Amino acid sequence: LVFLGASCTMSRAILLAAVFFSLVFLSVADIEFTEVPADIVIAEGDAAEFICLFTSTNPASVTWQKDGVAVIPSSRITITSSSITIDPTVEGDNGTYSCIVNDQVDLTTETRSAELEFACKIRLYSA
Repeated sequence: LVFLGASCTMSRAILLAAVFFSLVFLSVADIEFTEVPADIVIAEGDAAEFICLFTSTNPASVTWQKDGVAVIPSSRITITSSSITIDPTVEGDNGTYSCIVNDQVDLTTETRSAELEFACKIRLYSA
């Protein structure tokens, strides 16, 4: 009977451990990007749009940064849950734009970045 009792206790411990590990596994954040920002080369003055689409097992939020600094919406800059649009672009808008997805349950973060560059300007002079 003692052996059977020990076996039963061991089985309960294994079952509790399995349930615990299953619960921990289910709470792990799963952020998967379905569309990431792509590098853009445009003429200054044109509109630029970066798109960032993702799925997540937990509630998540998106923030945008340019060169490591939070982007603030303005009359030229529109931010939605999945994109940032700059229209028109001006000098100083070029740089690295990052889509930062923050998991609100597990506090994990995933980031994807892209570059905005201006095409060279060609000036023609008449002789």
